[in-house]
Amino acid sequence: MPNDSSLIIGLLVKNEQLLGALYMVFTEIFPEAKEFWGGLAHEEAGHANLLLDLEAQERKGKIRLNKNRFNIAALDNFSGYVESLIEEGKSGKYDIQNALCISLDLEDSLIEKGFFEIIDEDSLIIKHALQVLKDATIKHRDKIKDYLSRILKTRDK
Repeated sequence: MPNDSSLIIGLLVKNEQLLGALYMVFTEIFPEAKEFWGGLAHEEAGHANLLLDLEAQERKGKIRLNKNRFNIAALDNFSGYVESLIEEGKSGKYDIQNALCISLDLEDSLIEKGFFEIIDEDSLIIKHALQVLKDATIKHRDKIKDYLSRILKTRDK
């Protein structure tokens, strides 16, 4: 049975993988934006791998995760929500504007919920990894905002 740290990192990995899966669904629905969505999906896979590396180091006792920082139920709820979005996306429910708004909300949610907040008790390795993830999430949010802005401008013409 996994310990709390492994469970938490596993849920964080799952969330990154699910975001990547959602973005891959969007590559199929919006072939004109395949490069955009595919790039985001590829970066989410990199985030998941970074977290898997942390998990391996935690299992070896090289780092310690502050378990009190994470709410397991919130992480699990996020996963369930993204899974439902994937299914809705596969059914063709979204247009490009919906997909961008949903993605923006998801990336904002990760930032606002503080999933990547740094706590003094964490090791430097964890602090660095979480800062990298936070910065990448902010970058994703900004890319999505820019794309959405371009879509809205062309629709207003």
